[in-house]
Amino acid sequence: MKRTCKDVGARWLDSRVPEQRTGEEALKFSDECWAEGLRLAASRENHYQHIMDVVRWSLTKSKKKLPEGALWQDGQQREG
Repeated sequence: MKRTCKDVGARWLDSRVPEQRTGEEALKFSDECWAEGLRLAASRENHYQHIMDVVRWSLTKSKKKLPEGALWQDGQQREG
């Protein structure tokens, strides 16, 4: 499950140029990941919130680790 969150972050950065990394694009991205089975939570609402955590993390320029307190698909908190 740890890999899934990192995969989502990498996919977000690879699929959108910096000018496209907006809230609206993040919502579309969340829907794309959900449709393709790349899910960060069992419910769509929680999945969306976790995607937003990954998106916010990507905007901070701190690529060393995932957002503090980020939850993985199994609901556990882990270091990035």
